[in-house]
Amino acid sequence: LVLIICLFVFLFSLYVLGKDDYLFIRKNFSLEHLFDYAFVGLFAGVLFARFLWGGVRSGIEKGFLPHLFSPNDAGISLAAIVIGSMLIIYCLSKYRKLPTWRLFDFFSLAFLPTFCFGYLASSLFVKKSEIFYYIVPAVCYLGFSVLFWKVLYPRLIAGRLKNGSLSCFFLQVFSLISFVLLFVYQYLNSSVRIDAAYIFLFIIFWGSFIFLLRNEKRFKKNKK
Repeated sequence: LVLIICLFVFLFSLYVLGKDDYLFIRKNFSLEHLFDYAFVGLFAGVLFARFLWGGVRSGIEKGFLPHLFSPNDAGISLAAIVIGSMLIIYCLSKYRKLPTWRLFDFFSLAFLPTFCFGYLASSLFVKKSEIFYYIVPAVCYLGFSVLFWKVLYPRLIAGRLKNGSLSCFFLQVFSLISFVLLFVYQYLNSSVRIDAAYIFLFIIFWGSFIFLLRNEKRFKKNKK
């Protein structure tokens, strides 16, 4: 049920973003194409997450999909889905000569409300003692959804933000929330340990931060 809600929210967000986008219209990139890329990207992302992180976390023992929003696996499975989706979309869009970074930005915008509803819906099926770990990230993603959709998205459309920068902001927010959530959960349960989860989220945060600086530096240089 949670996954169905998340899929609906994700696809509806992509529909709102892509239906009248001038760059997609100019490239003759229809909503059908966008949804095709969405399904292929999500499928590839789930496979990537399942096989890469199944042996690292509890995916094999517990079952992978039902625990996407578990605080014990905070951001690990989700991060693998995001990275896996972006990798396949990058390869396909480069091959088809499509606006790769625009696709990344739109997928990032669609992921934010999806994660918000995912955590919120998951909170209905957990113990009362664990609701905190679902409500807090849901509220955080809701706040960032408003910020991204109301502030950053208009700047992107107006050409004041370079394509690809918005997705970098998303990756920083996502990795930071996941990092803090995982640490708090382990700290309160006296099980703090530095493992592959922290390293992976650390790489995502700093990798996206460095790319953002380079991307915006080139953007300002080209405008001059």
